[in-house]
Amino acid sequence: ANGCSASATTVVTINQILPPTITPPNTLVVCSPSTLTLTASNCAGTVTWSEGGATGTSLTLNAVGTYSISATCSVNGCISEASTIITGLEVKALPVSSATSNSPICAGGSLNLIGSEGETYLWSGPNSYSSTDRNPIILNTVIANAGTYTLTVTSKGCSSTAQTVVAINTIS
Repeated sequence: ANGCSASATTVVTINQILPPTITPPNTLVVCSPSTLTLTASNCAGTVTWSEGGATGTSLTLNAVGTYSISATCSVNGCISEASTIITGLEVKALPVSSATSNSPICAGGSLNLIGSEGETYLWSGPNSYSSTDRNPIILNTVIANAGTYTLTVTSKGCSSTAQTVVAINTIS
């Protein structure tokens, strides 16, 4: 101004906020009700997860589904780029299992065990009984066949169990 000039200098510091480091769970695929927990480190501020906008240094996944998860770090209003995406995460649904029979039956009759749908089956029961059929039949039943039968149904790598109690009647 008025033919005079002046200059000034200032120092500008730009702090880069790095994305958090994500540690995935040891097992990437579990069967419900098991959960998957991811943890974030190297963030001096708030960690925000890509799944539902949850915040905090850990994220627990418990709903059935498949997931690809990343996170960001925010410090003083500045937000980092997203972290490396963790893929291959899955919480699988348990198969629905049910076990029934045609009990009660008379000794000497046929016992029909009836299982719910799945990929593989394992029945176990009294008198050292074992079968891998979905709906096995025990012919010529005896009193030793009475008791609790347990069915384990496996589907997509997850298993659930059900039981049925069988009564064998005899003629006195």
